Amino acid sequence: MPKNYIGKNRIETLNWLLNSWLKEGPSVCYLQGFPGVGKTDLARDFRALAEKQGKWKNAVINEIADRPTPSVVESLMELSVILSNQGLLEMEKVLFEQPNPNLAFAMEKALQRPLVIILDEAQRFFLPDSGSPLPEMNGILSFLRNRPTLRGRLLLLSDRVVEQARWSEWIPIRTLAKLEPDEAIQALETKLKEAHIDVEIPVERRKEVVRDLDYNPRAIEALVGALRDETLDEIIESNPGLWAVRDRQVSREFLSALERDLLQRTMSHLDNAHQQKLRWLAVHRRSFKRQALERLCKGNTEATQLKNVLVVRYLANFHMGEFSLNPIVREISLAHLREASTEFRQAHSNAADYHLRHFKAKQIVVGQSKLGESFAELRYHLTQAGRQAELKDIGHRFTDHLKQQIQSVTPVPTDREELDERIGVLTVLLEKGGAKGLEYHLARCLQTRAKPGDLQEALIHAERATGSGAPEVSWYLLAKLTLQAEGVEPAVVIIHRGLHALRDSAPLYQFGAEILASARRTDEAVALLKDGIRVIPPEYSLFSLYQICADLLAKAGKSDD
Repeated sequence: MPKNYIGKNRIETLNWLLNSWLKEGPSVCYLQGFPGVGKTDLARDFRALAEKQGKWKNAVINEIADRPTPSVVESLMELSVILSNQGLLEMEKVLFEQPNPNLAFAMEKALQRPLVIILDEAQRFFLPDSGSPLPEMNGILSFLRNRPTLRGRLLLLSDRVVEQARWSEWIPIRTLAKLEPDEAIQALETKLKEAHIDVEIPVERRKEVVRDLDYNPRAIEALVGALRDETLDEIIESNPGLWAVRDRQVSREFLSALERDLLQRTMSHLDNAHQQKLRWLAVHRRSFKRQALERLCKGNTEATQLKNVLVVRYLANFHMGEFSLNPIVREISLAHLREASTEFRQAHSNAADYHLRHFKAKQIVVGQSKLGESFAELRYHLTQAGRQAELKDIGHRFTDHLKQQIQSVTPVPTDREELDERIGVLTVLLEKGGAKGLEYHLARCLQTRAKPGDLQEALIHAERATGSGAPEVSWYLLAKLTLQAEGVEPAVVIIHRGLHALRDSAPLYQFGAEILASARRTDEAVALLKDGIRVIPPEYSLFSLYQICADLLAKAGKSDD
């Protein structure tokens, strides 16, 4: 049932979703709102009420994992396995059985049924600055726009404002607003009563407190959690600047700082054992089940105690067997965890074992397991724990798509953890060699990371990326790495090998000349450039070769030449 302090805006939004959007469409709808206003809670109520209507027998919520570079492909793969567990195999068949799956077609196949799909944290599929969708997501939405008769519904939850543009003009956008003042006071009183916290707050002061919290339900919960261990005066007087809101506008950043202060206070009152367990749970990038707690505890009793400590203090949320940390709590805990490298790896190893439990089953039945849900997270945790070798014997069904997803032109990850994960996975996949594009990409990743030993490994994969039919960028990378690792002469040998394979590569001629010139082998550099000018077809731009050649001749005192 909807919460008794859900608020007028929430009731109106819920009724519109149930009585208008479900019946009339279109197939896609946005629910946007400030962080903490209760979008997920409302979506859960919506799902439960939709399933009670005879037509909508299946309704699922899938959370988009907090990854540095969100993957629409992998998120849909995870979703497809959730659907297949309910006997809805259409999306899974498209994504796993077709060599180059069409994501939009996969979503359409699922929505041909009277099905409700809710994607939580959908803002991760949109550019943070503009609010426009990532290319893959844009393709899905464009495709669905031309499918007005679909029976299914896709609800996207976003904590950022959706861009008003041509791509979104056909999609209804509902905004979940903050509570009204009276509703916020009711929410505060309800939470205090539920938490069995007996505190006297005069009416006028309640009005001030909920105003300072911008009438935000999650911020109100954070205050109630802090009131378990400190008085309201102690909380406010310790950081009066955060509470001096008065008539100013409450920004996203300000409210986040206030909520962070409250949550840090609550966390500081946990004992050391619970603080450590909270840090370890913070490595999970999405919600998790009770088994994750049990792996940290000595038994069910301790796991239950940990659950109660986190939930009653509003540090974590528990719903239908799923746990999720408050995002600010996770951020704080993860920052502390990263300061201790050994504990960081241990926490990821523990999380990896949590996801690995599905893969250790004696028999894996395709379409009836949660492997697709777990593989991306398992891959991430194993890599961060330094256990990526274990990927070799599992999940081939879920790694094949990486060969299609990663091409030679795919950008190298800029996030360090994502870079480590990419290297770890590709190293396992390419242990005995593989597609030239993957070999080239792995070499670039290793070159970028530049840990001890990475240069030598990059050379191996860069060499595999060359050969018959390899593009000039592969030869160029191999020559550059060879110069860095072995010196001028071996690099020049690679240049000549590449030129023999390509013949008309101006960048290779130019790079070779630069290498020779830097080694004061000017005559050889000039000869190489002249050879390039002679063999490269005249329709190609040879300006750079002529210019470098002229500069070298001038420096050698051969101005007439």
